[in-house]
Amino acid sequence: VPACVIVKHANPCGVAVGETLVEAYDKAWRTDPTSAFGGILAFNRPLDEATARRINEHKQFVEVLIAPGYDAGARALFAAWNARSPMAAGSRPQIALIAS
Repeated sequence: VPACVIVKHANPCGVAVGETLVEAYDKAWRTDPTSAFGGILAFNRPLDEATARRINEHKQFVEVLIAPGYDAGARALFAAWNARSPMAAGSRPQIALIAS
């Protein structure tokens, strides 16, 4: 089941599952959009382009984004966004550091 958790200052401020990753993200974000700003996003599935676009649509500032991978569309979006790029983390899930 696709899942998303949003953490701010070591406290979860949004946790949800959905039929798709973007649905799980939307539900988690709607839990507390204010606290989600500047937080950590973690997913249990590779981040797809639709979810990356939705994060951008919400204009959500993200400090760290954690996922077990990123599809080509999500990678292309990160390349287009200033200072956003996924980083490989060895055998651990891939981590993208997001900074403005």
